[in-house]
Amino acid sequence: MNKNVKKYIYTPIVFIILGICVLSLPYYYQYKAYLSYANPSMEFAYRNSAIGTSILPATKAEMIRDRAMWFYVNGQHENCIKDLLRIDRMKLASADDYALLANCYMSKKNWTVALEYAQKSGRPNEIAKVYLGMNELDVALRFSNTAVDDDTNKQYSKYLTRAKIQMQMGRYYDALMDLNKLVSYIPDEAWPYYERAKLKRALKDFKGADEDLKKARELDKKIEKAEQDFKDSMLAEKM
Repeated sequence: MNKNVKKYIYTPIVFIILGICVLSLPYYYQYKAYLSYANPSMEFAYRNSAIGTSILPATKAEMIRDRAMWFYVNGQHENCIKDLLRIDRMKLASADDYALLANCYMSKKNWTVALEYAQKSGRPNEIAKVYLGMNELDVALRFSNTAVDDDTNKQYSKYLTRAKIQMQMGRYYDALMDLNKLVSYIPDEAWPYYERAKLKRALKDFKGADEDLKKARELDKKIEKAEQDFKDSMLAEKM
C-alpha cells in the first residue's frame, strides 16, 4: 500500500476517532461529577469543565441543564435561572426547564413570572402550584384536578399539590386521601410520610403521626447508609 493510499485511509480514521473523543468528553465529565459527592467544589468544577468542552449545541444545553439542577438543589436559584434562560435563548428549552424556572420564581414569590413559565411547561400541576402560592385556591384546585386525573402523568407529587390546596381550603380528610395515595405509590420514599405526619397532627391523630415519622426516619437512615456505602466504594477505588 503506497503512502497516498495510507494517507487517504488513515487520516480520516484518525480525525473520526479524535472527534468521537472530543464529543464524548462532556459525558465523561458528567459521569465524574456524580462521583464527587464528598467534594462539592470538585463536582462543580467538573460540571463547568463539561460545559466548556461541549461542542454541539444540544450537548452543551444538556450540560448547562445538569449544572442548573445542581444550582437548584444547592439553593442557588438565581444561578439556576441564569442557566435555564441561557438554554431558552438557545431555543433548546424543554418542559422540564420551564417547570424548574417556574419553581425558581415561586421561591422568589415572583408569581407573575412563575405563572408564565408554568404555563410554558404545559403542566397543570405546575400551574396549580403557582395559583396555590397566590392563594387563588379555586383556580389551583381546577388545575390540580386536571393533573391528578391525567393517568399519563406519573409525577406523584401531583397528589401532594392537591393535598396542600385542600388543606388550605379546610378539606383535611380529602387531603388525607391524597396523601394516602401518595404513600401507596412511593412507599419507599421518606418525604410522603413526613407530609402525612404533619396532616395527621393537624387532625389530632398523634399516634398515626408518630408512626409516619418513625417510618420516614427509618427510610432516611437507609438512604444515608446507601449514600455512605457509595462514597466508601468510590474512595476504595481511588486508593
